[in-house]
Amino acid sequence: MIVDPRFAGTSAFAAAARDAKAPILHSHGDLATLWYGVLREASSGSLMGLTGYADMVVALGIAAEMRGTIRLCMSHQTGDERAAHRVSIGPAAQADVLEAAGEQWPQALWTMMSTHTNAPIDSRLRERDREKRKGVLWSWAIA
Repeated sequence: MIVDPRFAGTSAFAAAARDAKAPILHSHGDLATLWYGVLREASSGSLMGLTGYADMVVALGIAAEMRGTIRLCMSHQTGDERAAHRVSIGPAAQADVLEAAGEQWPQALWTMMSTHTNAPIDSRLRERDREKRKGVLWSWAIA
């Protein structure tokens, strides 16, 4: 599982993944460097994450390089009283589930994505990297 800890919504998502003993890798907005470093060699053929837009675009390139398919792509607009969710790839009903979850949407997203957890690397979330940004997050999964 790859997250960008600079965004507020990823903290609860990463905590849910960590509680389930899923390994977490933090992109800090630079998934390309991770992919061309330790992640590429450790990848087992599937990846997923909750990141910013740039990392999601890099994930699309990784999927093409791996000859994989994107099985999920959603945007999560945060910063208002309620987050808004939109499905680009995947079942449209997933956005309704996240809407119904309210502030618990990161945990609900983890639950939806967790049946395919294969992230290979564990890294600890550094407190100094948590800027708690608001904005649009993207969840994605490569099969």
